[in-house]
Amino acid sequence: MASMDDSCSALAPSKLDLAARAYPSDLHHRDCKQSLNDDIEAWLICFISSLNLRYSSHSKPPHDATLLVVEQRLRRPVSPHLSIYRPQITWVPSMLTRITGVALSGGLYLYSTAYLLSPVTGWDIGSESLVAAFSSLPPSAQIAVKFGIALPLVFHGFNGVRILVWDTGRLFTNRQVNWGGWMVVGTSGIFALLLALWKSDDEV
Repeated sequence: MASMDDSCSALAPSKLDLAARAYPSDLHHRDCKQSLNDDIEAWLICFISSLNLRYSSHSKPPHDATLLVVEQRLRRPVSPHLSIYRPQITWVPSMLTRITGVALSGGLYLYSTAYLLSPVTGWDIGSESLVAAFSSLPPSAQIAVKFGIALPLVFHGFNGVRILVWDTGRLFTNRQVNWGGWMVVGTSGIFALLLALWKSDDEV
């Protein structure tokens, strides 16, 4: 049986054929050129196929295969996230409602846990201690602390009412959603500032 190299050599155009086709008559110029291209293409395909037969596959150990998969995942392109979007009043309040809810509930749970553990830890975090610590702050710091606590609480409440109105199927147009979002932001800021500036009869 002839080898692959011999079969490829048989397909290769001879020097006489190349010489004859290099100077064809005007009548057969196009046909000779096409035939020469077909012979060269067939020889190249046969030669490349013979090269592929000489390669042998090597299986990688499972550890190397896992590392290869990890490297491919690290180089995988990541789709863009919030950084490519312009902040809009249609989705920012919805996101802030979740953030304020987690912050308020998380702070309450942390304080409650610390208060329950105070007999064991010896921490004095009762209401009297908190009032005394707050009273020792300067007036500007007191207003800042009260505003920082009141703003997420008021905003979460107002926007929660807005979401409950959505559940009834109202205020769903783009104009109403934009208007409602700015109303919640403005009302929350005003009410939080009023609560921060408000003083009880004992403080007057």
